[in-house]
Amino acid sequence: RQLDALLPGIDGQHPPRAVGREHQREAERRQRQNRPEPGARPGRRPARGLPQPQPDRSDSARRQEIAWLDPRATDPIDEVIGLFEAGGKRIRPAFCYWGFRAAGGPHGEPILRAAASLELLHTMALIHDDVMDGSAARRGRPTVHARQAEAAERRGQAEPERIGIAVAILAGDLASVLADQLLLESGFPPVRLAAALERYHRMRTEMAAGAHLGLIDADADARLLAALKGGSYTVEGPLQIGAALAGATVLVATRLERFGEPLGEAFQLLDDLRDGDMTPSDLADLANYLTTLPPIANGPFANSCPSL
Repeated sequence: RQLDALLPGIDGQHPPRAVGREHQREAERRQRQNRPEPGARPGRRPARGLPQPQPDRSDSARRQEIAWLDPRATDPIDEVIGLFEAGGKRIRPAFCYWGFRAAGGPHGEPILRAAASLELLHTMALIHDDVMDGSAARRGRPTVHARQAEAAERRGQAEPERIGIAVAILAGDLASVLADQLLLESGFPPVRLAAALERYHRMRTEMAAGAHLGLIDADADARLLAALKGGSYTVEGPLQIGAALAGATVLVATRLERFGEPLGEAFQLLDDLRDGDMTPSDLADLANYLTTLPPIANGPFANSCPSL
């Protein structure tokens, strides 16, 4: 199967329960409200070479479980599905998939589910990053906290901004839970999952450490921050998780690490440059580092980056 409808719970089967028509109509109305507004700019084009994950339908098991409790409780999962649906490059699932294949793993449902879990983890990071940065838009639509603040204001609640931030935190936490569940239920043997989870948990720890250092304006090396903030979970981490799920040898894992570490670091540094998050001192340090690279990288790359 493709990476279609791989949000957690879609394959879970539950006994039918009676859901009132009013509750069902309310759940459907909320999902329609979560779609991108007409004319919204689509998200970035997904990475090529891998079937792309698609959001689950409104009758997904996990969403339905919440709707059974109370249709009004579906806002966090609707926000996760909506952001997932809005686009993105999907490069983390792609690197996980190809790390698995590079280590000799076969194409199949388990690796597609495991790869899709990393997109859910990325969704968590986006939602929380938007809260920390105070961003108003993401992928051509209002950010989660902005949308939920507007919803709170329409309900006449006091402190709508605080409520919007709180719902966004809940949505991000839920995306993280769903990512864990999808990876754990991907279908790999326990020994392979244990190896992959070691790198998965380390990757999440590094994400938190990098985000905190960025928030407090720590006087840290720009390359270290780039590696922690996003580099490790953009390329190297997904590659290593995929390789671990395939039972990679030490040689293959080492080669993937040497390939993925500088590529992920470069990805985050470029992102920081575009966002204006690098200080003049950071730029000077990076320029000095470029002079240490081999000529094949130093010449064309440095010449293509006049800002450095």
